[in-house]
Amino acid sequence: MHAALVEIGDLCSQVLQGWLERLGEQTGLSVIWELFGDGESFLEKYDSGWDLVLMGIDGGLQRARRLRELDSRVGLILVSLSDRYALAGYDLRALDYIVMPSEYETFAGKLQGAMAELRLRRDKRICIVTEGAHKWLPCEEVYYIEVFDHLLVYHTKEGVLRAKGSIGTLSEELEDWGFFRCNRYCLVNLRFVTGLTEGEAEAGSFRVPVSRRRRKLLAEAMERYCGSV
Repeated sequence: MHAALVEIGDLCSQVLQGWLERLGEQTGLSVIWELFGDGESFLEKYDSGWDLVLMGIDGGLQRARRLRELDSRVGLILVSLSDRYALAGYDLRALDYIVMPSEYETFAGKLQGAMAELRLRRDKRICIVTEGAHKWLPCEEVYYIEVFDHLLVYHTKEGVLRAKGSIGTLSEELEDWGFFRCNRYCLVNLRFVTGLTEGEAEAGSFRVPVSRRRRKLLAEAMERYCGSV
């Protein structure tokens, strides 16, 4: 696990480093961490190598929000001396919230829970119910999804699958797993996007229509995605 400790005070950072080392010794988990006293510098040079960011937020939530703009998928744990920002963790899709001072057992439980959640995210599967059967396909096997004739049509490595459902609901569910809503009726998997023209995105051998209003947003989403994989 590669973790960044960002804008956490000297005393708290010493405690957390000791706990990370102890957790690694107890569990056999390989834990590598780096300290960043200046959150702004961390964000300016941000790259995608982090599994987890533990970010101090007693100075405000601006940098945590900026991190989410740069990377929607990295694991985030908020660290504070109080619980006043706890509700904001939901908006930031934080895995957990640590109020310092704390106890090692509490920290270890939260960190192990966060790592379990990250493993589940990497293994995210889409449940497709078609003709009475359930299929769970890994996200990386789905090129794009469109609405046709009041059904969701999944274009996958296995072929085309059709099922009932809402493209809006599916868009919200898959946003953090690399899918982008490129028009009212279509989601494209950013993993497979290799080109973008005036009205289409190239995704594998497919040409996926992109609305004029969403074209710039798709280009920006691709820049963020390519910077976080």
